[in-house]
Amino acid sequence: MSLYRKTLFTLLVLSVGLLFLNSCKDNDTKAKQKGIPAEVVPSLHQNNLSKAVNPSSFLLSQADSPIHWQPWNKEVFENAAKEQKTVFVFIGQFSNYQSVEILKQLNSSPATYELLNKSHANILVDADQHPDLNFFLGSLNLSFGRRSLNTMIAWFSPEGNPVSSISLRHNPKVDSSKLITQMSNTVNTLWREDPDYVLKNSSDDLARRLNAFTPLPAEDNEPLASFRATRQASSLYDPTTGHIDNLSRLSVSRYIRLLSLASSHPDVSGQQRKKYIDTATRVADKFLLKDLLDPLDGGIFPRAKRPRGTLPIFTKSLSTQTQALEALYTLYSFTSDKKYLTTAQRISNYIEKTLTLSDGSYSLGNAYNSSGMPNSPCMWTLKEIQTVLSQEETNLCIQAFGISPNGNIPRKDSLGYDYTGKNILIWQQPLEKLAEENGLSSDALQTQISTITEKLATAREKKGIQLETNKLSTIDTTAALASAYIMAYRVDGKIQNLEKAKTALNFIRNKFISENGTLQRCRYDGQLLTIPARGIDYANLCRASLDMHEATLDPLWLEWAEQIHTEMNTALNNNELTDLVDTNDNTYPRSYKTRSFVSISLLNNESLWAVAYANASRLYQKLGNTKNSIQAAYLKSCITNSVHKAPMEHIDFLIVDNMLQQKTVYLKASAPSELLLASLSSPCQIVSVTDPSLHPELAKSAVEIGAGQAIVTQGGKPLGTANNPDELKALLR
Repeated sequence: MSLYRKTLFTLLVLSVGLLFLNSCKDNDTKAKQKGIPAEVVPSLHQNNLSKAVNPSSFLLSQADSPIHWQPWNKEVFENAAKEQKTVFVFIGQFSNYQSVEILKQLNSSPATYELLNKSHANILVDADQHPDLNFFLGSLNLSFGRRSLNTMIAWFSPEGNPVSSISLRHNPKVDSSKLITQMSNTVNTLWREDPDYVLKNSSDDLARRLNAFTPLPAEDNEPLASFRATRQASSLYDPTTGHIDNLSRLSVSRYIRLLSLASSHPDVSGQQRKKYIDTATRVADKFLLKDLLDPLDGGIFPRAKRPRGTLPIFTKSLSTQTQALEALYTLYSFTSDKKYLTTAQRISNYIEKTLTLSDGSYSLGNAYNSSGMPNSPCMWTLKEIQTVLSQEETNLCIQAFGISPNGNIPRKDSLGYDYTGKNILIWQQPLEKLAEENGLSSDALQTQISTITEKLATAREKKGIQLETNKLSTIDTTAALASAYIMAYRVDGKIQNLEKAKTALNFIRNKFISENGTLQRCRYDGQLLTIPARGIDYANLCRASLDMHEATLDPLWLEWAEQIHTEMNTALNNNELTDLVDTNDNTYPRSYKTRSFVSISLLNNESLWAVAYANASRLYQKLGNTKNSIQAAYLKSCITNSVHKAPMEHIDFLIVDNMLQQKTVYLKASAPSELLLASLSSPCQIVSVTDPSLHPELAKSAVEIGAGQAIVTQGGKPLGTANNPDELKALLR
């Protein structure tokens, strides 16, 4: 058997693992349909993406596809039931070139798209609109021991339960359309021959798998569980190779931020503190300042190429930029090294210049339509560079970016492409060393580098490969950007960063709320969509509002944070606050009780439970509401039950838990602005005090706080009282 056939057969066998297991309709209900002729529903036999009530750049890119794509909604499943067909679902993303290339293969294979059109109702899902569906299928794949990528296909029963599912990776040596054809034939044959067999015991099995993936609270809470898990995570970095074990597609920025915050944990030794900062700076210098930074426009690529692996991913998502900002600002606050501030400013400039949409919202990102392919505009030959630059500039470019006549990309990577002579422009030399070797001042070198990058950026635009902008914007990414700008304000004191954060949050307040007052997740091209806010939307918005309150002590931001957190719990939690699902969207064919408590590394998703835990803890600290304390304790207990087993999957929890271990500054509501400014310049939490009895930590310690004073605590213990900025800064060192 050929390698291709072996691969195809293996994937097919794995995919059938979910067959017959996942549906909730009772056998007797299905039996009632026997003998009833199938209806023909005309709307299923045409591509309806151009008519989508909730459009997106990804959906509209396939509006001319020969596949009869439908947007995700309950009606498609109801129509599939009338036609007695299964539903084929393709989940992808605008910024994921894997999705784009696989769809190209499907569109160019008449045998495949004709089979799909004949045998199934076909739905195309934008994972940016429905991240909970991605996590839902990803968690099912994990329950079978399979990888979960951002591009997934699944067959559902008409009742909305998965029958078969698998993640896809684009590979020119394996035709995805052939794999999908074989899987489609298998699903369709078994469904037609014996639907009862397909449906048998499926509801119980689905519930069992999802429940098994949901954590239970620990019997005995270990106080230092996250502390030990952080140490374990730090040991995954290999300083010799620069490789981080188990990172996979998780953002490297999360890792940098975790180690930076961990250096301020009260239980960390001096030696461990030094190691954390040293590792964070090494990783930041290698990835954010070198391998992932696009020197032409200042944006950050999401993932660097491996030494012998695939090419970099030539997309720049808003979430990648935002997480890089958070990492750099956090690292700067602990090192005061201005190179991190300078790089963060370049990323911020990129966001404002490139990712701001006409209505004032922020795009989810940009992508080249040939991303990852040999003709990508992000790849250069030496001849192309020599054509654009002078000889002197070319020589400096060769030094700065390590340009080689033979290319700095492996001649043959795992995709089988030949990249002879191709180069990726990434920094190889620190600017300080480059200036020294060329006898230039820092200013003179910076001027020449700016000229070089401007010329190359102009040439890249003329390569004829279009940079496409995702016109979709979401609450979670906009709120996360607001938090990043608040961090910027805290470290550099520039009021314009605080104003940008306020603008972003006010935009959400004014433009992401429907006429009936509910939060909606998305906007597309200036239009508010009817997709309800997901859990991470509520959580990130609450977090940003709390951050804004700490930066300004304006009580209105705290009120809004509490309101958003309450709305999240009302929509997505139970009365005991012992459960938190991603969504209760009533446009789905059935309820998928998805609980995002981990970051599946290959999906690079945010953990709702981790952010909600931090929000509940901060609200309890500021307002003393016992419900928030109960929720925080429950979420933490569930996560710490498994955090030591897979610290990288719980990296979001480790980040926020280390943040919560920082020193806390309690300021009297009428405290002088000098005390607030002194607090903002240090990594700490800030609480405005009106009534000490409302703050559990103060009430427990019975420490008096007077007008114009600040009390500093850590780990529930008072560290001292400050009457002026100098005393406060001394306590915060």
